[in-house]
Order: sequence, then C-alpha cells, then structure tokens
Amino acid sequence: MSNSDLLILQDGHCFRDQVLNLCTLEDLNKQYELKSGNFETLINLSNNGPWMTIIPYLHSNNLSPKNIQNIKMKKSAMISVILASLNMTKDGILELLIAHGENGNQILTLYKADIKKTKNFIRVKALNKNGAPARGATVTLISNLRNHSKTIDSGSGYLCQMEPVAHYGIREGEKDFKVEIKWTNGKVNKYKIDRIGKTYIFEQSKMSISPS
Repeated sequence: MSNSDLLILQDGHCFRDQVLNLCTLEDLNKQYELKSGNFETLINLSNNGPWMTIIPYLHSNNLSPKNIQNIKMKKSAMISVILASLNMTKDGILELLIAHGENGNQILTLYKADIKKTKNFIRVKALNKNGAPARGATVTLISNLRNHSKTIDSGSGYLCQMEPVAHYGIREGEKDFKVEIKWTNGKVNKYKIDRIGKTYIFEQSKMSISPS
C-alpha cells in the first residue's frame, strides 16, 4: 500500500492511530494534505478519486448500496477495541476493561494494577437533578499542590469509554482538599473534603450555591 493512496482521519482520532499501526506507517506524507474529522468525507473522496480509505466494520453497516459495492471487506483485520477505565472493586484503584474487536462474540480482558492499597484517592460522583450522572459538569479538585479539573463524561474518543466519575490519585504531601463543581447551568458549588479514600456523591438538586 502506498502512502499517497491512503486517506485517513485527522490528528486526534483514535482510529487514525490504529490505521497507522495496522499499515505500519509512522505518518502519511501525501502530496495533498487532507484534514477530515468524519468517515463520510473519506468515503466520498475514495469513491471519486484515485484513493482508498479504511473504515470500522460497524460503520460499513450504514453505507448506501452504492458505497457498499466499493468495499473490500476484511473481517479478519478487526483492529478496534472498546476500552473502559473504572473502579469495579471499589478499592480506589482503577481497572482497565478491554473488549477485543467489534464483530461477533469477543473476549473481555480485565487488567488490575499490582500496587499497595493505601486509599490515597478521592472520587467525586456528580449527579444531576434526575439522579443521573451530570455529564458536562466540571469537577475541580483544589489542594495545596494543585487545581485539577475533570469533566464528567461517559466517553473519551472513538470506541473508548470511562465511568462518569472524577477520580483523583492523591500526591505525596497533598492536603487541604476542596471540590468545586460547575454544573451545566453555570452554577458553581464548593465542598470541603474531610478525608480521602472515599467516594463523594453530590446531587445538583440539593446544592444551590451560585457563582461567587
């Protein structure tokens, strides 16, 4: 496969890196520079020019009959995986759950860190007025060493997923903890953390402090 024949997604997409690894290409030095954030643009250019592109198998299920005719299916080359970082054992140490492939029944792999359980963590679970994860809210951990913000979100890229909880590992010498939550309606709540090694649950309906 020639570098100049292959169209891929722009920087920042997980699938771009997977294609580069699959094709053993460090980067693409093409005559034309293409910056696209979606598969539809790559498919249309491939149909109307001397190029080719690689798309996930699941994406091919939504193609038009015309585009399907131009596909060379290769199920044996499934490269996508689903990643989830979460605390399944509730010990404050994150695990990595991997679902291999995206076609048919695939195995699951769970990785755990082989480290001492010292409970040096703070977990913040922000809930909206309906009791669901407050997706889009920003949680900021404030201490003597840092201000560390995280957005509550259920996903972080193509086929990558994480739990909607702000997880913070505590650094050596860190103390005087506070949590600030900025909800999607713009209101900000502040809460003092009395101890580490636990999960704090804050519900938007029970907190009404406006931005100061």
